[in-house]
Amino acid sequence: MSGSIVSRGIAIGRVMRIEPYKPVGLIKTEDTEGAKSLLLKSMTQTSEELNALVDKTRENVGDHEAAIFEAHLMILSDPTLLPQIESIIEHDSLSAASAVESVLSSMEDMFKNLDSDYMKERALDIYDIKKRWVKNILSPTDNNISLSSGVILVAEELTPSDTLELDMSKVEGLLMEKGGLTSHTAILAQSMDIPAMVGCGSLENLTQNTMLILDARQGEIILDFDDKILSDYQKLKEEEAKEKEALKRFVDVKGQTKDGKRVEIASNIAGIDDIKGVHENGGEGVGLFRTEFVYMNRSSAPTEEEQFKIYKKIVEGLKGKPIIFRTMDIGGDKEVPYLNMPAEPNPFLGFRAVRYCLQDKNLFKAQIRAILRASAYGSIKIMFPMIGSIRQFLDAKALVETCKNELKSEGIKINDVPLGIMIEIPSAAILSEEFAKYVDFFSIGTNDLTQYTLAVDRQNESVSELYDYFDPAVLSLIQHVIKVANKTKTWVGMCGSAAGDPLMIPLLVSWGIDEISMASSQILKAKQIVSEMTLKPIEMEQIMACYDAKAVRALFT
Repeated sequence: MSGSIVSRGIAIGRVMRIEPYKPVGLIKTEDTEGAKSLLLKSMTQTSEELNALVDKTRENVGDHEAAIFEAHLMILSDPTLLPQIESIIEHDSLSAASAVESVLSSMEDMFKNLDSDYMKERALDIYDIKKRWVKNILSPTDNNISLSSGVILVAEELTPSDTLELDMSKVEGLLMEKGGLTSHTAILAQSMDIPAMVGCGSLENLTQNTMLILDARQGEIILDFDDKILSDYQKLKEEEAKEKEALKRFVDVKGQTKDGKRVEIASNIAGIDDIKGVHENGGEGVGLFRTEFVYMNRSSAPTEEEQFKIYKKIVEGLKGKPIIFRTMDIGGDKEVPYLNMPAEPNPFLGFRAVRYCLQDKNLFKAQIRAILRASAYGSIKIMFPMIGSIRQFLDAKALVETCKNELKSEGIKINDVPLGIMIEIPSAAILSEEFAKYVDFFSIGTNDLTQYTLAVDRQNESVSELYDYFDPAVLSLIQHVIKVANKTKTWVGMCGSAAGDPLMIPLLVSWGIDEISMASSQILKAKQIVSEMTLKPIEMEQIMACYDAKAVRALFT
């Protein structure tokens, strides 16, 4: 058995199955007024529970995760929802539970049938609300599931509220038959540092209290094991814990090789809650702030003032550490319903990121002005995603200049803000020497660069084995960009997944990269690798002679 890893680590424990929601079906009632009264009462209870979850999640996990349940509240408070359910009760004489299930199941199916993987994942939000609301109609005083210590939760698909209402301090690991890498439960598992795998397929043989080993490093679920295997994994788990503890000695160490090559080791963040991880892990700054998350889980776009307050708080929270703001990368796998972007057959190749921003200049200006205003409080750079031509960069730069002039005329203080681009489209990598004449810096985004170079959808499981940034073609482009940057004295960093890969780091440093930016949890290991290495030439001829990514990896293993 195997699945997709969403949070790395080893878990050993007994299975605790969370059974899926059981549909109530079509239950008729003659007391439609009583059904409507029960509907309102249960809706109020559901709203109160969600508000309590928002507060609990914000306190224990963070604002970004709390926004999940704020989105649930927005769905619940949709003014069209209650009349729609009441209408079914009246016209079809359905019970309150059946009517709620009917309406929300239709909404759930609608999201499941959308092309976007991100929007498909949002069907789980509707399912979560449905399950809670129906439970409050049928059994409003039911207690939550209680857990014993040392369990591995197994479910068809855990909802976000399942995860947060359980006592996760007793949970060793998570396994889901369904779910994707962008699901809310995946995000929460990462936040809580619980080993987790999703998309595992049927787990029917994992019966209650079955003892198992979850290896969420290799992507394996181990059932049939003897005392020797168990002992080996217990030792690995202990070693993993000791290694994490030992790495803390690098918190205050700057990234530098034995022979003096300086490499900034920074964090990727999505919001204010991630700042704590930057400091705790010794991040030297933020190499990627994914600003699109400010736009998500909302019913309308954030105003300039709202964005300014968020950005200012983040910049001040970094206490002088530098930060690179990536302008909103909306589209692809990150959709924002209120922007009414057109459905596309190939969204990753379509109307996304800077392509969209340059069309909706009012939306773009609000973000740029907010970032520029926040520059007065710290060290900020701005980079534009999905730049494929010099003209696109110049158009984006012109808009920044317009915003600067407006703010200065309004008497608002701003600092100098360098402008750079994500190198994630092969055309930008190929033309990097030309781009160097205009930009202040490069940041290589390996996630998209890999899928565009290899023509492999990084979310398509059928071709997942082809998606590998160690492919000779991808490495050739990366090395070319770094070589150009060094030649033209253009600062160059990397903020894609490859930047935190222990196998990739020595390669990047030897080629002359200035910065690598990754998940905060990867920083201490990266610092260890850099501090223990010396620069040595790596010949591209050796890499290009390899016939695939697997062969390249073997060179450096």
